Amino acid sequence: MKSILLICLSLAVWSIPAQARNVQAELQSIQKQKQLVRQAQHELNQELGAVGKKLKALDIKLLAARGAYRKVRQDIDATNKRLKSLAVKKDDIKKSMQRLYNQMLREAKAAYQHGQNQSVWVDVLSGTSITELPHRQYLLKKAMLSQEKDRQVWQEKMNVLSAVEQEE
Repeated sequence: MKSILLICLSLAVWSIPAQARNVQAELQSIQKQKQLVRQAQHELNQELGAVGKKLKALDIKLLAARGAYRKVRQDIDATNKRLKSLAVKKDDIKKSMQRLYNQMLREAKAAYQHGQNQSVWVDVLSGTSITELPHRQYLLKKAMLSQEKDRQVWQEKMNVLSAVEQEE
C-alpha cells in the first residue's frame, strides 16, 4: 500500500509542474488567439469602413437618381396635362369652326336663294329699285362686313387649330 501511496504521491508531484506548464502553454495560446482576434477585428473594421464608404456613395447616387426620377415623373404628368388641355382646346376649336361653317353655309344658301328674287312690293311701294334704297345698301354692307369677319375668324381658327395639332 505504501508503494501505491508513493506512486500516487510521485504522480502528484510530477503532475504539478506539468500542469503549470500546461497552464503556461494555454495562456500563451489564449494570448495568440486574442492577438489573432484583434487582428481579424481590425481587418474587418477596415473592410467595413470601405464597404460603408461604398454604401454611402451608392446612397448618394440613389438619392440623386430618385430626385431625377421625381423630376421626370413631374414632367411626364405636366406633359400629359398639357396634352389633355390641348385636346380639349382642339375639340372646342373644331366645334366653333363647325358652327361658323354652318352659319356661313346657311347665309350663302339664303343669299343664293334670294339673290334672284327681288321683292316686287318694294319696287311698287318705293318706286325705286331695292338696291338703291339706303337702308338696303347699309344692310348689304353690314352683311358683307359680317361675312368678311366670319371668314377672318374662320382663318384664325384654322391657324390656331394647326398650331394646336403641331404641339400635339
